[in-house]
Amino acid sequence: MTKTEAIKKFVERDFSGIPQEWVQIVMEKKDIYESLPMWGTMWIVDNFLGKRLMKNAIQVIEPEECAKENKTHDKNTTCDICEDYEEMISAYNIKDKDGDGTAAYIYDIDGTYVMGIHGAGWNFYDGVWDKLYDKLGLGLEWHDVEDVPCNKCGGKRDVEALICSTCKV
Repeated sequence: MTKTEAIKKFVERDFSGIPQEWVQIVMEKKDIYESLPMWGTMWIVDNFLGKRLMKNAIQVIEPEECAKENKTHDKNTTCDICEDYEEMISAYNIKDKDGDGTAAYIYDIDGTYVMGIHGAGWNFYDGVWDKLYDKLGLGLEWHDVEDVPCNKCGGKRDVEALICSTCKV
């Protein structure tokens, strides 16, 4: 199975789509007020994945506060975590395997984990679902290794050695 096929199976198996309006109604009844992403569908995430995603998420805060806390930029600029603060303040942004923010947000609503994607008009499989698959992929690799090109040079991987046959990485 290719990595693309594995990612699609991962999403189909582990994420249950629900209307965003339902999430908003439940949050309001529980007096939870967090920003929701612009996309109209959200996904219920099982407890195991939800806990892992929440553990790897950071709360969106204003750039000035983020600069003090994270020291990755000054108070007049933004980073990948606080750049959407005007729309997503207080939501939890899921980081990818490199620690960078993604377009995905995770919510714990009365013990149920719900995820949403902030964005529209682009393919979520390229830039969101693939990053979550990689992030959660510790031991999850459902795809054949030879189908994954080398990150450095794009060459073919040696299946036995698990390294690129071109650049040896």
